[in-house]
Amino acid sequence: MEDQIILRNLGKSDIKITPIGLGCWQFSKKGNLAGKFWPSLEDELILDIIRISLEGGINWFDTAEVYGKGASEKILAKSLVSLGKKPGDVLIATKWWPMFRWASNITKTIDVRLACLNPFPIDLYQVHQPYGFHLRSVRWKQWRSWSRQIRSGKLV
Repeated sequence: MEDQIILRNLGKSDIKITPIGLGCWQFSKKGNLAGKFWPSLEDELILDIIRISLEGGINWFDTAEVYGKGASEKILAKSLVSLGKKPGDVLIATKWWPMFRWASNITKTIDVRLACLNPFPIDLYQVHQPYGFHLRSVRWKQWRSWSRQIRSGKLV
């Protein structure tokens, strides 16, 4: 009998994910401060890491704009396409970095996130750290900006 991976619901949604996903911070290509924590991995090695993860049953990947200013998102999407994956085959979580930004930046950066991940959609868009210039901004303006992205169809 072959081992079968049990999928779990993501929160209260109907989205099904494996208990373990692949974090992609190491794919930062030494870009920006967050990327300096890791050596720059060759594209072929990143492709192998993603391939082995998929073969092991992982169906979701976690990345962020701050991971090399989109370098992690770009190489993830490129590798998935090279491995024959299409939108809907895997789930991608990415994160918006609020440090030193206002809520209006969510709207300004979502198209960049989608371009970096092209052709894959953002399945889960998260606030990387709950910081902002004002507590009121965190509680209200950021959440209103998120809901505008959902209503615009950029997030489902």
